[in-house]
Amino acid sequence: MDVTGYEVEGIGYDFIPDVLNRGYVDEWRKCTDEQAMPMARRLLREEGLLCGGSCGSAFYHALEIAKTMPEGTRVVCILPDSIRNYMTKHLMDEWMWERDFFTPQVPEQNAEWYGKSVRFLPWNRKTQTINESVTIRCALSAMKAADVEFIPIADEEGTVSGVFSQTKAMEYLLAGTVNLDTNVLKCYETSFKAVNQDDTIGLASRKIQNNGYVFVLEDGKFVRSLSRKDIFAQIMQ
Repeated sequence: MDVTGYEVEGIGYDFIPDVLNRGYVDEWRKCTDEQAMPMARRLLREEGLLCGGSCGSAFYHALEIAKTMPEGTRVVCILPDSIRNYMTKHLMDEWMWERDFFTPQVPEQNAEWYGKSVRFLPWNRKTQTINESVTIRCALSAMKAADVEFIPIADEEGTVSGVFSQTKAMEYLLAGTVNLDTNVLKCYETSFKAVNQDDTIGLASRKIQNNGYVFVLEDGKFVRSLSRKDIFAQIMQ
């Protein structure tokens, strides 16, 4: 699995805590977001436990281990975090849908277009990226020419390192921390929303609904931007 990011926080880092004695550990297991987050929601729904994502990771593998034990064996699982810092994450259906952790029920009237591949969307606008060396002025000019509010920052190979937006530019300009001749890296975001060409229009729509845009990638390289305009163009065909 090609993992480019993660949602479960506080575990899996590339350093070993000094207080950890690995001699007491018999087995290490990895857990994906797709396993952890639904399990955390299940603990809430079925057990009334207000758990964070790390609990989902721990309990997912506790159940897997329990399946290999003789009947009647007692398995102890430590749940390491609470929901306090994650109220806007896996508690929300929209957050789970956007990350494709589960599929929402599709309204019947949307069935015709919802499950189609993103690659079949109409493509009328000019595809454009900017590189890390340009100024805010140049970035805004490029966005105006492409008729977009968000534009990816990418290298010559098309690998995206972040997103520059009119919203973020306005925020920094009003604060007086940048001017139009400042480099874009002073007010860009390294986190960006993306789908693959074979993902559904429904998934892309949900990401656009919450963020205003989504980038389409092919083998990790930028292909095009999508906005609400593109989705409506498909719906109205």
